[in-house]
Amino acid sequence: MIQTTVLTDNLNLVATKHLDADDLQELQNTYQIKPDIIKYVTDLDENPNYDYDPLSHTQLLIIQIPNLLKAKDLQYDTQPIGLLLFQDNLFTFNQSNSLFFEQLIQQVATNKPQLEPQQLILNIILKLMDSFVPIIHKFTQKRNQLAQALRQKIKNTDLISLSFLQQSLSLFYSGIALDVSVIKHLPQTQFVKHIAATKTINAALIDALVEGQQVQQMVETELGVVEQISNTFNVIANNNLNSTMKLLTVWSLTLTIPTVITGFYGMNVDLPFSKMHSAWLIIILIIVLSSIWLLLLLKHHKKL
Repeated sequence: MIQTTVLTDNLNLVATKHLDADDLQELQNTYQIKPDIIKYVTDLDENPNYDYDPLSHTQLLIIQIPNLLKAKDLQYDTQPIGLLLFQDNLFTFNQSNSLFFEQLIQQVATNKPQLEPQQLILNIILKLMDSFVPIIHKFTQKRNQLAQALRQKIKNTDLISLSFLQQSLSLFYSGIALDVSVIKHLPQTQFVKHIAATKTINAALIDALVEGQQVQQMVETELGVVEQISNTFNVIANNNLNSTMKLLTVWSLTLTIPTVITGFYGMNVDLPFSKMHSAWLIIILIIVLSSIWLLLLLKHHKKL
């Protein structure tokens, strides 16, 4: 799907999503975009990057944004979106079908801001960086719930939720770090060099960079706290397992005594007390006393 909106006399907004074969052909024939650029900008595995083609003066910007996988489990990853500045057109590529990005571009098409292309792109990037913030707040709430679970019985569902949370934060940290790296690099690229960078554009660039760095710091802090909680979960789980194994070992040793003694008296040989009428009482007494002695011995050596 391709939707074109006239923003200014010198700039058109061309929003794309769900590109099929006809759409790809239209991009090549109508807008003269090279196939390799289309392939590059629609690659869902592409990392954040800025690319400039000196022959066609094409500027391509890839940014990672949040992508919801499972709302129930609060599981996220990051997916790339593309911004392509070519001739008098600003193309947006939403191959990951991000609802937030789609709404953002619709807002731009509706408001038609009278901005320079670079400033408009930077404003879009700023809002994309902001999109991480409410999700991080949800992560914080989920983390607090899991931290409360430490005071109670640890459940497998808590461990799975913690795993999803840690995985999502790790992916966020990787994605936002690459985004910030790209934004930092923009002043050294043709994105700014080929125009007379105004104070407005410089301010927009600084705002996008500062917001990206703040989000990166938030993700880093949250990831560190979640890793501490994860380590605590592991320590408690291991301690519970050790306690269980210790209990099983003690009882296994204790039950070995009656097994051995009754095994001896089950043989057809003469043994002490075997001829006595009350031998079974004596054997039970020996078993009980031996078991008590073993338990006291284990307790004395702090094994119980």
